[in-house]
Amino acid sequence: MSDKLTDAEIKELQEKKQAIRNELYDLVKEEMFKASSELEGMTPAEALDEMVRFGEEHGLYDIPVQPKDNKEDETMHMLSEEGITPDSWVILEVNHEGEQFQKILSGWSGGYLDGDSWRLSSPIKEMNIDIDSDKIKVYTESGSWYNLYKDYQGLRMSNYGIYNQLKEQHGDKVEIIEL
Repeated sequence: MSDKLTDAEIKELQEKKQAIRNELYDLVKEEMFKASSELEGMTPAEALDEMVRFGEEHGLYDIPVQPKDNKEDETMHMLSEEGITPDSWVILEVNHEGEQFQKILSGWSGGYLDGDSWRLSSPIKEMNIDIDSDKIKVYTESGSWYNLYKDYQGLRMSNYGIYNQLKEQHGDKVEIIEL
């Protein structure tokens, strides 16, 4: 038996090392953001909201935002999230097995370390549209809520691909609704 590692073993160890490094980097980034948000007197969701409003680059959308009451959603069996603020979004009208409902297809532009990401919400429960506001507040059946900036409505690189996949798979059962 040889004491030397094979090229495949070395590559596997290098990949594990990089994955650990990335995970630790993300955890440190998350903790620093939470601490700086607290120093500013805001929750992380409120801080992200402000950063988006002023067009700042941040790459912090992956930070999970825990609900204030830590209440588990009974339907989805997951914690709801508050203040989800995408870089781009569209409302989808979905017709599924005779039911008609709307969902949010949201997207986030990636940064140096991360690629673009997207998210499809649970069905929309309530939508608060204020003509004088630059954003729409939307509540979903899972208990999560979204801040949808009116200027960010539309398909971008982050959510365009998944929309096309949905259209290819479901055809006319999925349509975009413009507000």
